Amino acid sequence: MPDNQIIACLNHVAKSPSFAAYKKIKLVTDDTSMLILASSFFENNPRVEVERFRNIRIANTKTRTAKGLRVVKLNLKDYGNSGKIVYKAKKFPGLKENDGVILNENGELSLAYRKKKEIVRIPSYISASGIKSQNQGTRNWEQELLIAQLLDPEIKVVMASGGAGSGKTLLALAAALEKHNDYREIILTRPAILIGDMDRLGFLPGDLNQKMAEFMDPFIQNLEVIINENDKSTISWIKDKLSSVIGKNNSNVELLGYLRSHLFEFLGFINTKVNSIQYYKGRTYHKTFLIVDEAQDLSPIEIKQIITRMGRDSKVVFVGDLGQIDRRFLNAENSGLSYAMVKMAGNPMVGVVNLTHTVRSEVAAYAEKVL
Repeated sequence: MPDNQIIACLNHVAKSPSFAAYKKIKLVTDDTSMLILASSFFENNPRVEVERFRNIRIANTKTRTAKGLRVVKLNLKDYGNSGKIVYKAKKFPGLKENDGVILNENGELSLAYRKKKEIVRIPSYISASGIKSQNQGTRNWEQELLIAQLLDPEIKVVMASGGAGSGKTLLALAAALEKHNDYREIILTRPAILIGDMDRLGFLPGDLNQKMAEFMDPFIQNLEVIINENDKSTISWIKDKLSSVIGKNNSNVELLGYLRSHLFEFLGFINTKVNSIQYYKGRTYHKTFLIVDEAQDLSPIEIKQIITRMGRDSKVVFVGDLGQIDRRFLNAENSGLSYAMVKMAGNPMVGVVNLTHTVRSEVAAYAEKVL
């Protein structure tokens, strides 16, 4: 129903003698345009109240999505009898389960994260499928934390927010391939939302795979990066899977050629699927590594539906940029990604990371900062 008809209906109710017994008439909306129009129209009518829908709105997304890693100085009394670092609320205020912290030991910095009553160190050399943290020569603490959470079998849900080019999708895919022995299948998906909130999947030609191909291009580009990194264990596994079609002694160039010319056959050989996000309701996924890209365009209800589909021994990873939401009625306050990050953080099964560095290029980093 158009906004003007809703306002006209509300105006009729406000003026009708049939509703005179009601002292207050309230319009609740999550549509900013409706909010502005209705507030202006009923400005001089004290009986009518217009307010924004806030049931699933996060009051301050910065509490989880824009918080950097804290640096904590350590001394001898911070260690237990076993030599491990003991978690203490006073020493590590606000540090939730799986949150990262930078440890300062006599000027030496190292990364760790909280695991119940212990602060566990994360190796500086941590990587996934040969992909290490990147930050133009300096350490990228957030990426290292994300890799640790992605590889941690105890963490079943990982949520990473970050600007364009922060490496979140690349690391998620690299971790899925690194842990291929632990899962029966890898599933890649993303909302079929174009720039400007155009959800037009049904109008694209071809079957589901052909419709999804354009939306999956970011995954394919990242897969090419992983192959070019030439991590021996991951690449040898991929080559072994494709040996029947391109031979056993194939090169990375041949591997990339087959990827580009036979996309879905390639993904099938490495137990990877591309699914439309519209078809998750009612399904159960066991031993599945699910990656949901562009998760900022999911509503709170949709993100709940996806998480509740995950069965035994499965992991779901949501990556997104809360600064680039293309879904109408969604913003950084009520996006499903920010909603889940705030609501689920602190559970031992959940990891939350905010990536603050753009590593794609200098111009991408500058645009992410000022625009």
